[in-house]
Amino acid sequence: MSVAAVGLAVSGAVIYASYRTDLTDETVTYSRACQDADHARVAQLVQILERNQPTDAAVLERAVYALNIARRHCLYGWSDVAEEQYAWLNQWLEEHR
Repeated sequence: MSVAAVGLAVSGAVIYASYRTDLTDETVTYSRACQDADHARVAQLVQILERNQPTDAAVLERAVYALNIARRHCLYGWSDVAEEQYAWLNQWLEEHR
């Protein structure tokens, strides 16, 4: 299994886990802005995963944490806060490209 495939599997697991929250009584839908930002950040993560350098571990750990926080904000409907988190994540990933 390639590094990119593993990264996508982890990302998928995170999405699945984020839907399994105490909000199960409600239908959860992400805003279009959250979906677009999430897909763009995951694409950036895939590029780093494909690079597969030992020095990327800390960058990936921090990025996945930030991605989870942004997704949680989207889940709660806090799109404005999520947008800030996705923007920070974009900057972080660009700096560590």
